[in-house]
Amino acid sequence: MSNKSRFQAELENLINSLSMENGSNTPDYILARYLVACLDAYNNALTERDQWYAPEEPQEPPPPQEMPALPEKFIKDKVSELKAEMAKLSSSKQRFVDLCNIKIGIPGKIAMVIWKRLLKRYSQPNRYYHTFKHVEAMLVQLDDLDIRYPGIHDVRDPALELAIWFHDAEEKEWDSCRFFVGMMKKFVGQKLLHTVGRLILATEHTKERNGVDDEDLIIDLDLSILGSEPGEYKNYREGIRREYAEVPDADFVAGRRKVLEHLMSRKIYNTPYFTHLEERARINMRGELELLGGEKKA
Repeated sequence: MSNKSRFQAELENLINSLSMENGSNTPDYILARYLVACLDAYNNALTERDQWYAPEEPQEPPPPQEMPALPEKFIKDKVSELKAEMAKLSSSKQRFVDLCNIKIGIPGKIAMVIWKRLLKRYSQPNRYYHTFKHVEAMLVQLDDLDIRYPGIHDVRDPALELAIWFHDAEEKEWDSCRFFVGMMKKFVGQKLLHTVGRLILATEHTKERNGVDDEDLIIDLDLSILGSEPGEYKNYREGIRREYAEVPDADFVAGRRKVLEHLMSRKIYNTPYFTHLEERARINMRGELELLGGEKKA
């Protein structure tokens, strides 16, 4: 007989000898079995409690998986791309610092601080189109205009270039304007603050144009992507959607369609330097409207 069985038998005798079963009128063997079961349950509870609080035994780490070797050409191409991006970024930084320091008179160290804060905003993880690449593309076109039309005064205006740098620092134009003023108000005069702020606000494309030359120029520079080749426009369109990834499809489609139809309801480019893009821009936007399920518009 096991210890457990003997224990239960002795409990039965003890209960019977002391007449402990009389209170409930339950046979002594049932009471003995119940008490043994209670003791088992208690022991099990203690065991589970100890297992819960006990630290897990350290496990051997899995053997490292051998990564497949990357093709040498792939590595060289990626290194070249990275070097090119770093060189472009360094060039952009120098251009911004020179603009602030040489053309406006802001100390170089201050300009570097402002640059870093700009970079932080344009490098946010939700940026796919409105990055420094967009700013750089506008600056390249600005330089091209300076070469092809050297008489355009606005092209060399530091206010225009500053507005290009800051116009998409934040998602909304008013916020970009406030950011610009916050960064620059201690270092530039009221006239420059007002002009740059006005130009930044002009890039809000759902409002009507004022017919002011420098505003028309920055708007045309900003909208030049609409007249790009199909592949580039596709990248732009997909980048915009990714920037609003958290917006449900139905809401995004409604909002995007409204913007496109507003732009197509009027002349897209108002300066003579970009009118050659008008037809291509309308083709691109009509194609996007078809993808969105919108009506074709002229």
